[in-house]
Amino acid sequence: MKSIDQYIVKLDNCLQKYCKPLYDEFLESLDDASIKSILDKWNMNDPLLFSIYRWKGGMEYDGNGNADSLSFNLSGTIPSLKYAEQVLAEGQKLMGWRATQFPLICSFSGDFVLYETDKNRSDYQCLYLVSPTMGYVDIQPKYFDSVFSMIDTIVLNFETGVFRYEDMYLEVDYDLNEINSADMNPESDYWKN
Repeated sequence: MKSIDQYIVKLDNCLQKYCKPLYDEFLESLDDASIKSILDKWNMNDPLLFSIYRWKGGMEYDGNGNADSLSFNLSGTIPSLKYAEQVLAEGQKLMGWRATQFPLICSFSGDFVLYETDKNRSDYQCLYLVSPTMGYVDIQPKYFDSVFSMIDTIVLNFETGVFRYEDMYLEVDYDLNEINSADMNPESDYWKN
């Protein structure tokens, strides 16, 4: 059985090895009470989210500089829980996010990867892309089959040189990323295109 904590260690090792300056930008981990106080407001008391925010507190962007410098995958980075909470209401009201979707990855420029938190849904733990710049607002294609496959995809892309973090930016071989992402996420609507 897959353990999110094992996958977080895998992601942690990868980010430390391949993009240490970015890794150092993560906020300190949060305690359970802090995580619970925010997630409870949104009825998203999900164990996977607890594990992620116990690992690191996400990232914040102050509006200065290029937000792309905070990306460790094509969609951005894990936002701070405070930032995620700020965009939840707006996303639900203006962009039609389900009340059970959490912005697990963000670009700080309008793109999000939403994590499904409802254990009763068949797509529980799947990740969906919202990208106004790419036209994905009303339609949210499945982007990653799960958080596990997302981490596997990120790690594979760094280990094979598809992702390279150079001069504070993520360099990407887009063709190979598409192949790897499709292989690692066979249920994804996005990578089938």
